[in-house]
Amino acid sequence: AMVFDEELLEYLTDKGPKSDWTQVVAKCVALKAKIVSMDEGDEGVRRLLNFGHTLGHALENLSNYRLSHGEAVGIGMVLVTKAAEKILICEKGTSDRLKKALLAFGLPGSANFTPEEITKAALLDKKAKGQDISLILPQRPGACLIKSIPLNKLLDFVKSGLED
Repeated sequence: AMVFDEELLEYLTDKGPKSDWTQVVAKCVALKAKIVSMDEGDEGVRRLLNFGHTLGHALENLSNYRLSHGEAVGIGMVLVTKAAEKILICEKGTSDRLKKALLAFGLPGSANFTPEEITKAALLDKKAKGQDISLILPQRPGACLIKSIPLNKLLDFVKSGLED
């Protein structure tokens, strides 16, 4: 929803667990199938499906997998969205909208790890290549972009995503 469909985000936020899951799953499967068929090699638009995953995998690892994949990725999504707002890539208020949607489903919106811990764990991610790491950053609900962040700037980026 955050990556491709603002209306779906609003629906999920409003309905929460009472959402029509047949409709939601069908829409998500159709969206994912469309994206995968457009980019079977995972070199372009399909990479947008990794939204929240780089920092989410770091959080999963740091928690010794006490955070589920979904919980960790959700927190990663909030963190990168908040940081994207601070560097003026993302529309202000988007991280609050996202956090509200996650909370509607009982998912956490934050975790108690330091920026240094998260950054160190994120640097082990396969998306860290050379001197950069690729992150998926939202511009607004329903629209994201792929952004390379220099590894030496990742700590500052993570810090900005954790600040209130």
